[in-house]
Amino acid sequence: MPASAIKRSLADERGLTLVELLVTILLLGMVLTAVLAVLDTSARVAPRDAERANAIGEAQAGLDRMVRELRQAYRIVGWTPSSVQFRVNVLRDSAGTATPEYANLTVEYACGGDPGRCLRREAPAGQPLPATGTVAIDRVLNGGSQSPARSVFDFDQTPDRSEGAATGALPTYVTVRIEVPASGERGAGGHQHTVVLDDGFHVRNVGRPN
Repeated sequence: MPASAIKRSLADERGLTLVELLVTILLLGMVLTAVLAVLDTSARVAPRDAERANAIGEAQAGLDRMVRELRQAYRIVGWTPSSVQFRVNVLRDSAGTATPEYANLTVEYACGGDPGRCLRREAPAGQPLPATGTVAIDRVLNGGSQSPARSVFDFDQTPDRSEGAATGALPTYVTVRIEVPASGERGAGGHQHTVVLDDGFHVRNVGRPN
């Protein structure tokens, strides 16, 4: 083998110099640090985003149920910016009868208070409502004495011109607005902004409030 070929072969097997090795280690360290930073950010953000999605889903489900039931009301008994009370016929399943049975109920949704939540109470029509109820929407930030300026229910009213009716106004359109924290159950560990959900409906077949 010629001497020049031997020199080239030996030069190709010299490997990396110390400077080249240090530069390579530095570059690899920078790349690894950037990758770990991205992974750490993803690990911290993912639970907060999941809590936000859960908070929106839970509040939306409660709001949908509330509005769906309010649409079936045949009489608005009373209303305030944080509550609404109405009469509704609810279908009850009964295994002992072949025909469907309807229960005439007085239902109330009251939102706000301490802690903030929307409570649903029901009783047979003509009977007093129970002292406690079921939670329709939890962690409600508006309504009640906590934030009277940010009402949950807003009622567009028109004068009642039915024959023999006293002077008054009936709600014709109801807007429902719910504010919940995006943090969900995480509290301070989640997102700090507020999620606002709203819906509305036209009131049908409603008589005068009692």
